[in-house]
Amino acid sequence: MLLMRWRRGGPAAVVLAAVLVLFAAVTPAAVSPATAATPGAATVQPAPVTRPAPVAAPGSAVAQPAPPAAVRPAPGAVAVEALQCWRRIASHAVHVGERFDMLLTCAVVDTEAARTVPDLSRLEPETLGVSPFEVLDGERFDDVVRGPRRFFQYRYALRIVGEEYFGIDVELPPLELRYRIERALSGSAAAVEGRELAYVLPPESVRVLSLVPAAALDIRELSGDTFG
Repeated sequence: MLLMRWRRGGPAAVVLAAVLVLFAAVTPAAVSPATAATPGAATVQPAPVTRPAPVAAPGSAVAQPAPPAAVRPAPGAVAVEALQCWRRIASHAVHVGERFDMLLTCAVVDTEAARTVPDLSRLEPETLGVSPFEVLDGERFDDVVRGPRRFFQYRYALRIVGEEYFGIDVELPPLELRYRIERALSGSAAAVEGRELAYVLPPESVRVLSLVPAAALDIRELSGDTFG
């Protein structure tokens, strides 16, 4: 065929025919999917294309989910105890019958929003229970206000009498103080009173010496007089 064309068309036709033959040899024949698969042969499917997650460029800001809002106390709010008390004894070693002082100081909250209302009837000198010690007298000093607190203070004169206490430690019993908390209603002059609460001051030890002090004025020896 090529020889015939060379004779008819000359050398240019032969060159063109050679190029077409070479192109057909290096190009595979198109095979349709329906006829290419051999019966029983596995068909290779193309792998799915996985797109990588976008990476932020260096220095660029990445949006993060907003954190939950933190609960913060109201500006200026300070947590304080509704009631606190302290006890101070003039001496922790006393003679039988010796007079000594005990100071009781308490601090209560007193603000426009809330205030502590203690039951002071149990702190009066006539009703204060400190057995086996005796309360000789007492007084209350003027209150002192410092910020949201109001301080009040009592002074008591105590003594202990009894031979069974010679040379031992005797406890001043714990003091229990009842109180309530009143809270102001928003937009109203009225206040709501809470339930009754208790504050307990722990006991404190006092050493009782066996000798009666020489300066004691309120202790006398029993007379020898009888009914007869």
